[in-house]
Amino acid sequence: MTLQNLLDRFDLLMDTPESVPKLRQFILQVAIQGHLSERNPNDTPAEVLLEQIQHEKQQLYDAGEIRKPKTVADVDESDKAFAVPRFWTWTRLNKIALGLRYGYTASAKEKEEGVRFLRITDIQDNSVEWTEVPSCDIGDDEIEKYRIREGDLLVARTGGTIGKTFLMPKVPVEAVCASYLIRIRPSPQVSSSFVKRYLESPLYWRQLSEASSGTGQPNVNSTALRELAVPLPPLEEQQRIVEAVGQLMDECDALEEQQEREHALQVQAGTAATEALQSADDAETLRPAWERVRGHFDTVTATPEGVDALRQTILQLAVQGRLTERDPDDTPADVLLEEIQQEKQRLYDAGEIRKPGNYSQPDADERLLELPSSWQWTRIGSICLESLYGPRYNKEEYVEEGTPTIRTTDMTERGEINLQDPPRIDVEEEELAKHRVLEGDLLVTRSGSIGTMAVFRHDYEAIPSAYLIRFRFPSQVIPEFVRAYLNSTYGQDLLGLSENSTAQPNVNGTSIKEMQFPLPSVEEQQRIVDTIDHLLSFCDDLEDLLSETGEHGEQLLEAALTDVSVDQQNGAPTGVTA
Repeated sequence: MTLQNLLDRFDLLMDTPESVPKLRQFILQVAIQGHLSERNPNDTPAEVLLEQIQHEKQQLYDAGEIRKPKTVADVDESDKAFAVPRFWTWTRLNKIALGLRYGYTASAKEKEEGVRFLRITDIQDNSVEWTEVPSCDIGDDEIEKYRIREGDLLVARTGGTIGKTFLMPKVPVEAVCASYLIRIRPSPQVSSSFVKRYLESPLYWRQLSEASSGTGQPNVNSTALRELAVPLPPLEEQQRIVEAVGQLMDECDALEEQQEREHALQVQAGTAATEALQSADDAETLRPAWERVRGHFDTVTATPEGVDALRQTILQLAVQGRLTERDPDDTPADVLLEEIQQEKQRLYDAGEIRKPGNYSQPDADERLLELPSSWQWTRIGSICLESLYGPRYNKEEYVEEGTPTIRTTDMTERGEINLQDPPRIDVEEEELAKHRVLEGDLLVTRSGSIGTMAVFRHDYEAIPSAYLIRFRFPSQVIPEFVRAYLNSTYGQDLLGLSENSTAQPNVNGTSIKEMQFPLPSVEEQQRIVDTIDHLLSFCDDLEDLLSETGEHGEQLLEAALTDVSVDQQNGAPTGVTA
């Protein structure tokens, strides 16, 4: 397969978000290996170019225009990642640059006049909005040292963009760069655009990674940059490479836009179908909405967003009572409520719980939907025995052996608890009796990963951490059903956690107990929970299938990239011209 054939057929390999970025990296790698450009015997060989650059640097040093050039070792055979084409040579970045310098250390000043102080955060999407760049105080004798100009390359040496490079276009103002940037000034006899492409290539990132000394973070400092091994072509060929890469990156842009459009259409189609299902008010509108989802099921579940929307639809329909049948032998919800109030009073009289609060029934205008006739609107406080915040402990109170504390990180997406090396407390029996979690307790996170919930279904001793709220329910309430409601669109809206919510998240014991709640019989609660578990397991399988398909797509892409053929005579892929 030729590179051009790969590009022509690339739509068949665009199954994952990483496909186009991988193609970009492949293009950069073959470019710096000389596979995208032709050799021209009239070009000035790179060895001669290096001699000219060294002569130029010596002249500039003698004239006092640059600092004394740093000495770096020649590239030995072990540093040569591949054999370079004829007229090329291996060299170090330091040998093709007039100098590398850390940026200026100063405080940014928000004023309209003065020398501009370019920071990492001022570089967005490979461009600079100079009217937004602050200024700094810098002496006249320092400006020339730190000045940035067209053709300079700025490398971030810290932060989230560490190692990334920005090629300075024309600089319309007097400016210096901040100290978290390293300025590379290539010789005029080298194409800054070619060096920029090299500094985006897999070879560059691999060398930075190898210099990281096991830290996992690229090692970006002036020494590491100076010693980078660079495959250097003649200047004329550098320009041909830059042009060829630019054309191929334009094609990548088009492929990426196509991928984004197709993904957006898939998400839009899937969301429209599930939203129609969620908004169906009665059986007459529910039936065609379901037929629409069933008829376009592949589209609905073609993306992770589509599977998430299906999960939310399942929860919403479940708490509406639309996924289960009524059973006349079930205990009606109003009778259930009376039993719960009697149970709460009995436990209070026995001194086992605090005095129950009084919660009014939701008014008609508070009711979020029309419930089945055997259900009842109530409030979570009316069906909850008690709520309790997890205790807070000082650092010195934690021990190696003791009662484990449950954290948000111990909660799974499916609402289960799986302890992961939890902190432990040596807690007195009286305090343990007060705070311990019992089987069936619902734990809700009130800070950090706010709104994360799980039901405790274990027989070991444990207590909730300080950022959790423990809710305990009587036997007439299935806590997994409460969790399903709180995770549904209705519950998320009331908690202020939905994407469309305009209110601040309101996750605390008082506000949750005031929330209106649709109560079915305990038997139907169990049927709903069982149905949800079954359908969400199916969604998990769909998500796994998407992941496997993505991995398979990546394998196909890797195989296709490996299979791209090159003409060994001049290094140019068949069908690709510079």
